[in-house]
Amino acid sequence: MVKKPMVNMLVEMADMSEANRSYQTNLQMMKQARAMISATIDLLKG
Repeated sequence: MVKKPMVNMLVEMADMSEANRSYQTNLQMMKQARAMISATIDLLKG
C-alpha cells in the first residue's frame, strides 16, 4: 500500500493565490491610510 497525501494541488494553488491577493490589497490599504493620515497632519500644521 502506498500512502498519498490528501492534498489537492489545484485547491492549494487557488488558496495561495487568493491569500496573496488579499495580502496585497491589505498592504495597499495600509499605505493609503498612512498617506491620508500624513496629509491630515500636514493640513493641521498649516
